Amino acid sequence: MSVARIPFTTEEESMISTLNGWMLFLAIVHFIGAAFFLLCGCFAMLPAFAVIGNNPLGGVAYTLQMFTLPILGALMLAEGVFALQARGALDAMISSDSADQQHLSTAFAKLKLFFMLELGWFAVSAIGGVFGLLVSVFAPEMVGQTPGFDPSQFGGAP
Repeated sequence: MSVARIPFTTEEESMISTLNGWMLFLAIVHFIGAAFFLLCGCFAMLPAFAVIGNNPLGGVAYTLQMFTLPILGALMLAEGVFALQARGALDAMISSDSADQQHLSTAFAKLKLFFMLELGWFAVSAIGGVFGLLVSVFAPEMVGQTPGFDPSQFGGAP
C-alpha cells in the first residue's frame, strides 16, 4: 500500500493546529509535573529508610509510598515526550503535501503510548495510595509529618 496525501480542508487543518497547541501545553504540564515528582521523590526518600527502624511495617509502607513518586515523575516525563512526538507528527502532516497517512499513523502510535503510560500512571498512583493507607493504619504517628522533622525546633507545637 502506498502512502498518500489526505486532503484536509482549511477548517480541518485549523482544528489540527489547535490540537497541536493543546498538545504542547499538555507536554509542558507533564514536564513540570515530572520535575516536581522527581524532586519531591528524591527528597522524600532521604528520611524514608530511617523510619523503618522506628516502626518496621509502617516504615516499609512509607518507604514504598515515597518510592512511587520518582516512578510517577519518570512516567510523566515519558508521557511529555510522547505528546511532543505526536504533536510533531501531526504538525508534519498539515505542513506537508505527501505521506499524510504515515504521519497520522505515527501520531496515533505515539498517542497510544501516551495513553498506555497514563494508565500506568494511574496504577502507580493507586499503589501509592494503598501504601499511604497502610502507613495511616500501621504508623498513624507518621501521617501529616515528615519523619525526623521536629516542629518544636521552629516554635511550633511539640
